[in-house]
Amino acid sequence: MSAVRLNASNGRSHPGRLIRHGTLWATLFLAGLSVLIQWPLSPAIQQTPTRDSGIFLYVSSRLLSGDTLYTQIWDHKPPVVFLINALGLAGTGGSIWGVWLLQTAFLGGAALLVFALLRRNLGLAPALAAGTAGLLALSYVLHGGNTTEGYALLFQGGAVYAWERAEGDGRSGLWGALAGVCLGLLLFTKQSLAAAGAAIGLYLLLDLVLHRNWRRIASLAWIAAGVGGVLVIFLAWFAGQGTLGAFWDAAFVYNQAYSNLGLLERVSAVLDTLETMTSMPGFALAILSWVACAGVLLCVYAAEIAPFLGRRSTGVGAILLGALLAGGSLGAELLSAPAAFSLGLLQVTALLLGALLILAGAGTLWLRSWQMTLRRLGRGTFPLPEGVRRLAGLAVLWLPVEVIAISLSGRNFVHYYIALFPVSVILLALLFYLLRLQLPAKPLYGLSGAWMAGLVLATSVAPLVSLANQFHPNGDDQIRETVAYIQANTGADQSVLLWGAEPGVDFLAGRTLGSRYVHQGPFYLNGYTSPALTQVLLGELQENRPELIIDVGNDDTPFPNRVAGKDCRFTTAELPQGMDAIFDYICSHYRPEGTAGPQQWKVYRRSG
Repeated sequence: MSAVRLNASNGRSHPGRLIRHGTLWATLFLAGLSVLIQWPLSPAIQQTPTRDSGIFLYVSSRLLSGDTLYTQIWDHKPPVVFLINALGLAGTGGSIWGVWLLQTAFLGGAALLVFALLRRNLGLAPALAAGTAGLLALSYVLHGGNTTEGYALLFQGGAVYAWERAEGDGRSGLWGALAGVCLGLLLFTKQSLAAAGAAIGLYLLLDLVLHRNWRRIASLAWIAAGVGGVLVIFLAWFAGQGTLGAFWDAAFVYNQAYSNLGLLERVSAVLDTLETMTSMPGFALAILSWVACAGVLLCVYAAEIAPFLGRRSTGVGAILLGALLAGGSLGAELLSAPAAFSLGLLQVTALLLGALLILAGAGTLWLRSWQMTLRRLGRGTFPLPEGVRRLAGLAVLWLPVEVIAISLSGRNFVHYYIALFPVSVILLALLFYLLRLQLPAKPLYGLSGAWMAGLVLATSVAPLVSLANQFHPNGDDQIRETVAYIQANTGADQSVLLWGAEPGVDFLAGRTLGSRYVHQGPFYLNGYTSPALTQVLLGELQENRPELIIDVGNDDTPFPNRVAGKDCRFTTAELPQGMDAIFDYICSHYRPEGTAGPQQWKVYRRSG
């Protein structure tokens, strides 16, 4: 009997233990998958850095050599990405492997934070399925690795996890401040990556207005305190170095001019972003999940929204406020620069908020007659736990804000879409959770489990094929041959200026650029460049005397003598302000020496 009882005891199921074991295996699986999709970006396979990665590596190597950011070495990105690269290089004696290890750790940490958030609120199966689909979708957009968006994933995941803990546990203090710290780090990684913070703020404000939940004021205050702490630390650091003005000019003034687009260009950029998302299965399914979640939330909150919509003052007030914001942004731009009308980041943000308020106000007035329908709809909706409603509300706000943030510059680079990973995973997990509610039980074995597995498989086949094709050594022959040319034709103490945006060549060759500017974009950007700015570059060329200048053929920054048979100063584009003096100096002090690499980058050597 004792043996029988022992066997019976051993055969019993222990749900808590099974869940713990399942969580452990799921955590290990997602961590391993993170390493797997990052491996094609390792130096063993990605043997030459991409353009942006080369910029970050070169700037960070100069920081480790003692240069000061924005005054002695210049790029327009905020400082976090350079500090991370510097940490990776310093930790491995200057090897790119250290940078790769850090970006892999950041991705794995982000994936596990989002998984923990979803498992806590939605269950193990939806969290694991969504995390798997989301990670595989990233194989389309990682684009050589070492991007600002890749590092921001950890801060996005940390911000949302800490905010949900603050809301779920009813303690907005420490967790709220931690969420604010993560949002502050996002701001100093890349300003447009703060969409997660905008979504959290909108959620809290809407909850404050709809439910008169005054606790939201405390939540917002704690988050603001965390953001403020990061802001104070960085600003104090820049002020102590005497570079506060240079930081503001590079990270804000330049980026404002860089993202200065017209209204139609803004709309076109958003549509292009959505079109690109629909071409990638994981992100396309996230859009469908957003539609489903928005519909469910409308039903869930219908009864609560109805009384609020019943007030005529709500609609009229929203329309007036929206008109004030939109009209003010357009009017200020017309008054300040009527001849060159364009919209920058601040103006387009005010315009979009104004348009949304006008649409919401008009919709409120129209829906007043639908109050009874909304009340009936709310009574017929299946109940959702508070944590699920909170995640759904955040995700429904977050996705459109993230799409707008991605399209701000109008350039639609593929690595911008990395920022969609956290919100896409949340939306996918919510879709799987809703399927579990509507389909038979036993999600791992029943019909809902089959649907979940089928959707994950459908969104993963193409990414897996793409990932498999990345597992072979590759590199840019143009970069490799240019590095070899520089090492063979210059001394270690001589500088080589890459005219364009390829300072990664100098990083690999062990040379310096001979200028603080890692690319010449500032001198060709209308609304930013000036004769005074070009005089800085001219002074650096005269003082540092680069041995070689190599034209990388970037059409955005045309180099002199690009057209055979023309005067040295001739270019295919109009010369920016003050650039004629730069070209005169180059034409009189440098002579053509030959070309480098299969793309035949033109090489000029200093004469005399």
